[in-house]
Amino acid sequence: MKLPGLLFGSLLILALTGCSAVYTIQPIGERPSKIEARDWEGTWIHKEGSVTVRVMDEEDGLLRIAWIERKGEGLAFETHDVQLRETGSWVFANTKDDDTDEPRYLWARIKRDGKQVIVWLPDEAKFKVLVEEGKLPGRTQGLDVILDNLEPEHLSIITGEPEGLRFLWDQPVALIRFTQEDR
Repeated sequence: MKLPGLLFGSLLILALTGCSAVYTIQPIGERPSKIEARDWEGTWIHKEGSVTVRVMDEEDGLLRIAWIERKGEGLAFETHDVQLRETGSWVFANTKDDDTDEPRYLWARIKRDGKQVIVWLPDEAKFKVLVEEGKLPGRTQGLDVILDNLEPEHLSIITGEPEGLRFLWDQPVALIRFTQEDR
């Protein structure tokens, strides 16, 4: 299964080959991240290619990501909107999954440090355990985990230890800004 486009970093770039993902029914994070276009806009490169980022709304933390993708014998221009939301010092990247009729979002932890962005995907197996143990509201659907409405106490489980270690820390996706957009 390929996640729609590139949810900034892995979400932005990575096509998951494990055929499973952790979704939420609403964007994850307590509040939108206030961002500045000069920090995010430009062309970002990674080992699989590049993406162009444009800030659509600084107050709401809304980015538009664009890239060229191979489609059969041809090429296609792809875009996705990514909303950055935060809880405490953590920032999450969220994008709507357009491959389903039910509202659900792909998400990951994201950190921008100067001209570098690092993204960590949630570990499906570890989130499945949290749902099965009743620590997080949600359900499994095939190999996927779908988290229901998350309250602040659920977000503290996700961002705290040891539950905060429920991400693929050893498989980050790093992007480096190659060019910066002039505004």
